[in-house]
Amino acid sequence: MSQPGTSKSKELKITSKQVVSKNAINEDPKKAKLLYIIKVVGPISERGLFSLIKDLQEKNVNLGYEFTEVAGKLTSITLREDITQLLYLGYVENDVNDKRLKITGDGDEALASVNIENEFASALSNAITELKTKIRAIDLEETEKIKRERRQRRR
Repeated sequence: MSQPGTSKSKELKITSKQVVSKNAINEDPKKAKLLYIIKVVGPISERGLFSLIKDLQEKNVNLGYEFTEVAGKLTSITLREDITQLLYLGYVENDVNDKRLKITGDGDEALASVNIENEFASALSNAITELKTKIRAIDLEETEKIKRERRQRRR
């Protein structure tokens, strides 16, 4: 039993988030470029996308994201927020089976209304051809991890 005079309380942590509208892709070129990358690469895990964007920035395709490494995993608060906003707007969806991000029809329409620079597009395609095998390996590793977790839950 609990002792008299001691009490437990739970703290409620409130964080504020920006309101996102459908015009966000037109107003923020970073989100438009991120959506374009997801379209060009195809279905990609979040971890693979983080690694890809970090490697792209090392190859001078700068997107303006800052990365930190925590316990061996890349993290970026601004990149995670941008992905969340794209998911919220319905421009990107998370595949139920393998948890990969992929562009939706709405995302294609939104991307068609945005002008992506030819210089960025060509630099991106060159860099992606070099990095594709590394990203696929990360995606396969993530898929295997998801499968293992599902098998353990069934037991």
